[in-house]
Amino acid sequence: MNDLTGKKIYQYKLLEKTGGGGMGVVYKARDEKLERVVALKFLPPQFVADEETEKRFMLEARSASSLDHPNICTIYEINKTDDGQLFIVMAFYDGETLKKKISRGALPYNEVINISAQIASGLERAHKGGIIHRDVKPANIMITEFGEVKIVDFGLAKTKASAGMTKFGSTVGTAAYMSPEQSRGEAVDQRTDIWALGIIIYEMITGNNPFKGEYEQAIIYSILNDELPEINGIPEQLRNIIRKSTAKNPDDRYRNINEMYQDLLMLKGDSDSHKSVLQVNTEKRISPSNKKWIWIGASLMMILILAVLGYFFTSKDATSNSSRKIIVVLPFENLGSQDDKYFADGVTDEITSKLATVGNIGVISRESAQKLASSNKSQQEMGKEFGVNYILSGTIRWAKGTDQKSRVRITPQLTRVSDNTITWSDSYDKILDDIFSVQNDIAQKVVDQLGGSILKDHIQKSIPTSNLEAYDFYLKGLSYEARSAYIQEDFVNSTNLFKKAVELDPGFALAYAHLSKSQASMYWFYYDRSKKIVMDAYENAQKAYQLNPDLADSHLALGYYYYWCNLDYEKAIKEFFRALEIQPNCAEAFFGLGIVYRRMGNFELSIKNMLKGQALDPLAIEYGRNLGETYGLVKDFDNATKAYKKVLELNPDMDLAKAELASNYIFLKGDTKTAARIMNEIRDDEYLDIIYNIPVYCSILDRNFENAEKEMKSSKRPFETGQFQYTPKTLILGLIYKYKNEPEMSKVYFDSSKVELEELVRKEPQDERYHSSLGITYAALGMNDKALAEGEKGIELMPLEKEAYRGFYRQWDLAKIYTLIEDYNNALKQIDFILSKPGTFTINILMKDPLYDPLRNLPGYKAIVQKYSDK
Repeated sequence: MNDLTGKKIYQYKLLEKTGGGGMGVVYKARDEKLERVVALKFLPPQFVADEETEKRFMLEARSASSLDHPNICTIYEINKTDDGQLFIVMAFYDGETLKKKISRGALPYNEVINISAQIASGLERAHKGGIIHRDVKPANIMITEFGEVKIVDFGLAKTKASAGMTKFGSTVGTAAYMSPEQSRGEAVDQRTDIWALGIIIYEMITGNNPFKGEYEQAIIYSILNDELPEINGIPEQLRNIIRKSTAKNPDDRYRNINEMYQDLLMLKGDSDSHKSVLQVNTEKRISPSNKKWIWIGASLMMILILAVLGYFFTSKDATSNSSRKIIVVLPFENLGSQDDKYFADGVTDEITSKLATVGNIGVISRESAQKLASSNKSQQEMGKEFGVNYILSGTIRWAKGTDQKSRVRITPQLTRVSDNTITWSDSYDKILDDIFSVQNDIAQKVVDQLGGSILKDHIQKSIPTSNLEAYDFYLKGLSYEARSAYIQEDFVNSTNLFKKAVELDPGFALAYAHLSKSQASMYWFYYDRSKKIVMDAYENAQKAYQLNPDLADSHLALGYYYYWCNLDYEKAIKEFFRALEIQPNCAEAFFGLGIVYRRMGNFELSIKNMLKGQALDPLAIEYGRNLGETYGLVKDFDNATKAYKKVLELNPDMDLAKAELASNYIFLKGDTKTAARIMNEIRDDEYLDIIYNIPVYCSILDRNFENAEKEMKSSKRPFETGQFQYTPKTLILGLIYKYKNEPEMSKVYFDSSKVELEELVRKEPQDERYHSSLGITYAALGMNDKALAEGEKGIELMPLEKEAYRGFYRQWDLAKIYTLIEDYNNALKQIDFILSKPGTFTINILMKDPLYDPLRNLPGYKAIVQKYSDK
């Protein structure tokens, strides 16, 4: 193939040749239409040698292009040149291949685990989509300049859909990474990719491929007949991963890539904190006897840490081990002024947190304990329903003195549920200055009764502040944080109170951690998108960590910062795992993992970790609401509804949960009547901080446009302002008048929407929501080119591979744009694409929303309805 550098193919200007091999030639190119750098790969002639082969390749390439995942190269387009050459347009990444990286020598241990876990994650997504790569090798793994792994070249990929079609080669792949069955030309499944990943891990650790030969057949002979050489000086857990992934008999390997991925994640949680001490190749010489003990010690430490983590991750849920005693700390009854209730709650919370650090004791979290206390359940009912063995309860009276020596009277009581026996009680009458020593003593006495122990070092470090006024502000801040309503006022109040706490005590690590979380929340929920609040959130999380690196809350704060402010999933996951090492009963860390995995598009792991968090905190409103939301995204109506109804049992006044339950009925059942009935119970419009105007949308779906117009005009707020969409009133009113067939009024409102959104884009050009909404507005005004450009800009700023949740909305908005500009062919393609993804757009919306009326008589529309109605 001639060098095409400098040529232009369609909108692609070829800048330079970047690689080539048996599977084609790659060029760096500029997409002049969308103004972005891409990679063009031209396929070899055999792909168009006959119609059947080309058909097979196109089918597989289309399947591969649907794999939206952070660790899989994005495929934008598959096309043909005028002279019949097939080419694929892909994302271009600055970085280097893993092959080049390994060529410089063996990689550090933590980097091996990080890269391996990312490869496994990408392969897991491909395998779920029915796609086997079949040529996983270091040359097909890109490492970006930010350390992100991208699996490229699905040119050999085999799909379920193509399984019955003629293969163009029986032993496709690269010899050194072929599984034994692939080497023999036998049928392969996802276990051949598992083999290849095991070989890659071996090569990253040692710097060498285990199977060598001067020519291809010699390598294949070695694969089929030679045993994999052992690697000395690595943890047994890692050795087992390599053995299990490279077993010559496929039946002896991991059954699926998810099993391998989970084992890698277990190692990954610890790899960064033990960086290079476990590297195989070290330059410093150590005597054989010393080296032996170093490796034994390191391996034992690794096994110990893995055992602790594995305890939680291999059990059915986080509280299922029958040998663990489960305790609930009920809110201590406040016998003083009602204004002091927050103080009693804070003391209860501190005792709960101390108990949660003991690995062999399961602790029901504070929020669930509060719900249990108000449920009027007997102690025996609590034990039966939630597996509770012990209940700690008590009373608190804060007697405020005039001599600045306020006294606190606390009477705790520990009850064994099985026989309703009080096993321990005590009475404390101390000056307020002694409150922390009292909390520590109560926690230690309880642990003594239950057969555990709290480290004395931890007890000393657990005194959060010596400034009682600062502690008072901190407890008040927690009371706002615990509401879990996600409304702006709560975040503002908690932020201000935590700020006062750290002003009074600059050494108050806990307050810094929660201050950081409140500030990161303000950014995440789009109440304050300034650079300053991001910087403040980071600095305060760092202060918490520097003051107390052994505080679980410090790592939770860092986890939220990396996730909410940076979308740095890997660092967030590392911090949440670190919090679990410190506090094995930390429900919030499991919850944090769950919401991060959701944004990564790994909904299976997301739900799994949310359920672990809920097992520790079964009555937590925040966990239940997010679990319902996640079930809704994967279109599991029954479990989503159960989760929301459970939340509303716990808190009948939570308007956000009601709104999301109503939305669940709309999207998953098309039931606007039930949704409207639920919305009638909502007292105010604070839920609009998070979600869209449901009554207006119900009226639109029911074609009651007069009512929709009336409701929208009477609202004092935009249609939607949350993190997923920004939809001004004028845009919705423009659509309503369009549906009413009143083009003049429709144009008036669309013109107003255009002015507002253009100004917002000018002020905040990186906010993807504004671009997408402006694209919809342009489309309604007939400005087709501008509409598409804005829709594509929204996707560029928030692609699916960057964020599976918010990125979904940008794809949905593009479907709206295609429909409004009457490009019905692309509209149907886009609709088919988004219906195949987890998200809030469903077949019910397609069938009910008047926006899609122009599509209804098209054959493609009917095919889509049939396809997804069956599901």
